[in-house]
Amino acid sequence: MSAAPAERTATVGSTIQVARSLGFTLGPALVTAVWSLAGARAGLTLAAGAAAVAVPLLALRGRRSAAGRER
Repeated sequence: MSAAPAERTATVGSTIQVARSLGFTLGPALVTAVWSLAGARAGLTLAAGAAAVAVPLLALRGRRSAAGRER
């Protein structure tokens, strides 16, 4: 949020909160649906795959934010 212009801080904050809420709502629902339809192994595989994708994306985002602060 520190990279956002001052007049857009509220918009950025609310957008981040909506994304977080969707993640907390849809994440468990998706894994539960896969778990019930395809079994426990598929549900755990989906969860592990999502975590494996999220970690590099968060690391990439962190590097980009640090580079922006140096400018």
